[in-house]
Amino acid sequence: MYHNLAADVTATFSYGVNYRSINKGDKTISESDDRITLYNGSSDTQIITLIRREQLRPKMWVITAGTGRFVPITIGSVLGQTELVFNLYSDAVNFLSRLQRQTPTAANVLMIGSHRVVMPGDFSTLNAMTIIPN
Repeated sequence: MYHNLAADVTATFSYGVNYRSINKGDKTISESDDRITLYNGSSDTQIITLIRREQLRPKMWVITAGTGRFVPITIGSVLGQTELVFNLYSDAVNFLSRLQRQTPTAANVLMIGSHRVVMPGDFSTLNAMTIIPN
């Protein structure tokens, strides 16, 4: 699972300033003889971008039905059928290698343990499957 942000992470930013300027008496240690001017102010409120949403999304990999096909395979889980996503390319390669040693059913389904891996509708052969970035 990873963040699926619809927008950048932003913050509302503003600041206040208090500045003490010594006009006379700055050459002595005692401050009782100082003549000062106090300045204060504040900034306008601005919205700043802390992190662009693309920076939070890690590179993920999916196995697809073949070259030029961008429909990923899915796997059955407690949430129903979901896209099978890998966060490491090497994990996707290892899983694809394992898939290619299986024999799919007539409905383009492979069983991996108790999980049903379902091939896309335009699936033709396990050897045509490729790995692409998600």
